Amino acid sequence: MPRSHPVTQSPINPDINPRKFPTQELKDLHLKIFAKDYSFLDHDSYIDCSDIIERDFLEIEEYIAEHPRCSKGSLIDSDLKEAMTRLMRSPLISPKIRIKYGI
Repeated sequence: MPRSHPVTQSPINPDINPRKFPTQELKDLHLKIFAKDYSFLDHDSYIDCSDIIERDFLEIEEYIAEHPRCSKGSLIDSDLKEAMTRLMRSPLISPKIRIKYGI
């Protein structure tokens, strides 16, 4: 991967914010992940799959090098697949971003 390659991230929160996600369609784009499956979670949480945040790979790599405790882990395969499915259903992701990331 080129060092300046863009990557994406999605926030993980303990709850779904009803003010930010007022419709059932937007709430359904959140993926519940379970603390029993992830040692870095203290409680069940939700991944916001309604949109993506672009970051530069080098920026993330440098941040993790400076703050190694911030890197907690990665998703299990089944959750990663489901997160991708929900991202594909999101009406908030632009066609340009969909093409860029193959969504």
